[in-house]
Amino acid sequence: MAKSDQCIKGLILFFNHRILLDYLCDADRGRLVSDLMDYAQHGVLPEDYDNDVMRLAFSLLQEDVDRNTQRYAEICAARSAAGKKSAAARAAKNFAEEVSCEDDAQ
Repeated sequence: MAKSDQCIKGLILFFNHRILLDYLCDADRGRLVSDLMDYAQHGVLPEDYDNDVMRLAFSLLQEDVDRNTQRYAEICAARSAAGKKSAAARAAKNFAEEVSCEDDAQ
């Protein structure tokens, strides 16, 4: 799921993820982070891991990526709606002021 229409800017790794990452050697940890970035940015799932710990770690972190991506999309949608509402209110106010100025000029 991870890939969103919104342009996400990064991948969040929380300190509690360290518990999983500490079970991996440096090479596997690097591969896992790269795979998570590919998944978060492009929606690309990694090739099957030959290591159960890697498979488990990716699955658990994938859930967090999906949750964070969904939350980001919801925030973007709410901000967009608020911006449109604000722009409409400003436009209505400006229109009312222009009409008022025209009435005063006559």
